[in-house]
Amino acid sequence: MTVYIIIIIMCLIGISILQVENTKLKKENTELKMEVIMKRFRKKPIVVEAYQTDVEIMIETLEGPLKADVGDWIITGIRGEKYPCKPDVFDKTYEEAKNIISEV
Repeated sequence: MTVYIIIIIMCLIGISILQVENTKLKKENTELKMEVIMKRFRKKPIVVEAYQTDVEIMIETLEGPLKADVGDWIITGIRGEKYPCKPDVFDKTYEEAKNIISEV
């Protein structure tokens, strides 16, 4: 929402610099300009290890401690980091990797 407010303000004062491909902030003199460039990305097909928890637990993540509720998946990422994932998100994002030797 903040981005939209900034863009509206910039348009109103005549500084329209919206490009839909990437996000960069530039400071030129004392004027702040914002360029937005959006791209589409697809996750690389990697294999992760995960288990579904049957108790509420705290997980130490790279962003700090996060609570995992009963039924959440605890995923071990490619650098060994752990993080919780809600079952509906997990089901949309992952599928079981059968007969694959894990690189995790």
